[in-house]
Amino acid sequence: MKILTYGKFDNLHRGHIQFLKKAKSIGDCLIVALQTDDLADNFDKRKNTLLRTGIVDDVKSVKTLDSCMEIIEKENINIYVYGNENNKIHPKCDVKYISSDIINIAFLVVCIGQACTLRCKNCGNFVVYAPKHTKIYPISRIIDDLRMIINIADINLLQIQGGEPFIHPELGKLVQFITETDAIAKCEIATNGTVKPNIDLELLKHKKMSIRISNYQIVQNDSEKLKLHLETNGVKYSIYNFVSKKAVWNDLGYTPPLSPTAELADDNTCKTRFENCAFRGCLTLEQSKLGYCSRSIIAEAVQGFVAKPSDYLILRSPSPPSKKFFFEQFKNYIENRHFMEACRYCNGTATGKFIEPAIQL
Repeated sequence: MKILTYGKFDNLHRGHIQFLKKAKSIGDCLIVALQTDDLADNFDKRKNTLLRTGIVDDVKSVKTLDSCMEIIEKENINIYVYGNENNKIHPKCDVKYISSDIINIAFLVVCIGQACTLRCKNCGNFVVYAPKHTKIYPISRIIDDLRMIINIADINLLQIQGGEPFIHPELGKLVQFITETDAIAKCEIATNGTVKPNIDLELLKHKKMSIRISNYQIVQNDSEKLKLHLETNGVKYSIYNFVSKKAVWNDLGYTPPLSPTAELADDNTCKTRFENCAFRGCLTLEQSKLGYCSRSIIAEAVQGFVAKPSDYLILRSPSPPSKKFFFEQFKNYIENRHFMEACRYCNGTATGKFIEPAIQL
């Protein structure tokens, strides 16, 4: 019996392996219709990785999901299996849905505190306005939170944010944890470029680690020194140029303090704002809460509004949930994203209004 499935299978993770094993178990031959494209594609690498699992028997190159119809007819496929509703088709063969006990997170921001070396007036995460108790978060707590998450999920890319991460005294402990777990494929540390790393450079040279330096002209001398330091020590880095490769920020608005007479957006405006926001995919862990963007959680503390119960996924209220219950909570939270109360106090990114970055108070 021949089984066919479809996908990109980039950064093969535990969820993929579990899915493929379940697919293979219902037949004799498992074929993967592997999505490809013409731009910087790593098809051969992904194909060989799939074949090396010992689960997949053959890999076919396809550009679209519709191409699976041709493979089904040509290869006499008996069952088409899928694990993602976006990959569901209605071919002339049996179709079977396969669930997974492992969630895949494409991108997760981990905020380790709001302490920073800069005082940017329009900081998107309100660093200069953040309460004192949010400046440095305990790394042990963050690691415990991550353990909960990777118990039921794999993370393709984890981004560490500060304020400025390199002034956190326990950053090395978090990086050590990240390099030692297979559940996190890649990690980047987002820095403003003003300070040299305060941790063992051997940790930063790990194959899954990289540094992302923000392109702030006001600290260009410092960032040039940092780049030279990283290059000299063999640490990977990239330069982040903000919006459309221009050194500008989105004008998110509503900088504290808020006016008591501020006109806040209604539900329909918030829904549209959220659906068109470039940051809606920035799932963020901060203070044992998950939010849909890196601004949302700290915004409640700074701006003084009351979040809806559904705005965040709270990891420890009142105590850690069972693995099964947490899995269902997490899956529902990331698959059914919706606007938050924070959206009423943010202009979003679809306004086309930009401001000069890093203007100092």
